[in-house]
Amino acid sequence: SLDSLITRLVNNDSSQAKSDIVKLFPLHPYTAYLSTFVARNIGSANRSVFNFLYDQERGFANFIESNDLESGFLLTPDRLWDFFLDTFESDNAKYGIIVEKYMHEGDRVKALGENYTKVFKGILLLNAMNNILSKDLSNSSSNHNIVPSTNNIKDLFIGESFEDSVDDILSYIDLNEIVTKDPLGNFLIELSALPSNEI
Repeated sequence: SLDSLITRLVNNDSSQAKSDIVKLFPLHPYTAYLSTFVARNIGSANRSVFNFLYDQERGFANFIESNDLESGFLLTPDRLWDFFLDTFESDNAKYGIIVEKYMHEGDRVKALGENYTKVFKGILLLNAMNNILSKDLSNSSSNHNIVPSTNNIKDLFIGESFEDSVDDILSYIDLNEIVTKDPLGNFLIELSALPSNEI
């Protein structure tokens, strides 16, 4: 449930932290959570989280204008990928392999439908976050929520109408080698077939 997801994301930090995430409706709890990482690690002068909130084309403001809030739709993390794609493309050293995966497989996934595309972009976003934070060992205890694991990817879409289909979508993505799942259940996009911590 969304409530248990919020509790996990704030790591029982405080009732205030939990309350703060709830107040960000209609941001999905995982979108709110990942936004803090984006603000600290990705946001540039032109592409900050604040710009995301007010952007009329791809951001939160567009989402508010395009959706009936009474419908219960939440702005899921795949929209962060869309908004920050320009930033990812401009930093080949950090995100090159992930952007390359998007460019190579994006049309193929898009042809499968919106839900496949959302899950694929969620995988890409978690990989982008994981690439940054896996190099910062001081954050290693808090990084478990940004690893592109099967459970984290599924949690990106808790509460969505296609929530029960995410397992099938992930199986398709793995079996068709769009992004392969490692033995630990992680959908890591890496140059090597081995996880970076084992190289």
